[in-house]
Amino acid sequence: MKKSLKSISFWLVILTSFLSIVFALIYNWAEGCYTTDPNFSKTVYDLTHYLEAGFSSLSLFVCYGIIIYSYARYTPDKAKFSFIYLAINIFSYWFVQIILTLGSTAFQAEMAQNSFHIRPTMFYLTNICSAFGQTVIEQVLPAILIAFITYKLTFNGIERITGFISWKNRIQRAMIISTIVIFSINILFLLGLTTFPFLISQSFYITLNAFLDIVIFPLVEKLLFSLILQYLTYMFMYFICNKFGETNGLSHKK
Repeated sequence: MKKSLKSISFWLVILTSFLSIVFALIYNWAEGCYTTDPNFSKTVYDLTHYLEAGFSSLSLFVCYGIIIYSYARYTPDKAKFSFIYLAINIFSYWFVQIILTLGSTAFQAEMAQNSFHIRPTMFYLTNICSAFGQTVIEQVLPAILIAFITYKLTFNGIERITGFISWKNRIQRAMIISTIVIFSINILFLLGLTTFPFLISQSFYITLNAFLDIVIFPLVEKLLFSLILQYLTYMFMYFICNKFGETNGLSHKK
């Protein structure tokens, strides 16, 4: 990878990771206010939630976009360097989320309830390891899958991208498949871990407002951030990487 490509990739990852952390802190503040202050605006709370979700998705998809370009343009031994950017993003965001979680009132209350069953140190370690495992499953394994998909589809080289979407172009085909795969994974996690457990707990009898908050709005959020934003980010990253990376040809990998 050229130094200019490594440099622009690094700073894009740093910028988007920083923004995701900033909005995570803002959302954490708004959530605390919304929980404790009945007069706190729900609109502000919802806005901070969508900003946090949007920028955290953007920062992750920037890393995935770098991985797609790298495995499409270079041989695997050179392309594997792109996973360093993913590690930077994941570790920084995960570290902040762990601090926010461990310092939250809900976590402290949960720890107090388990104080006679699990030692505090073990309780902390259990939650940290659980969060790390979730990160690996939800973010690292999909990145490996994206790298594999891109490599297999562009094994003999790639064409330049000239349009917004094309199934014939092999790198765009990799983008489309990767987008659908990640979107499907996110939908499965949403339905399996949030939506269905809530509906079952309510015996599938809920109010219209609860249905909108638990089912409709989260699905729309996934549609916007895990489908539309994801593909747009991949396209943006391709043109950025192509501008600062190898620009002579793109018919053979190096």
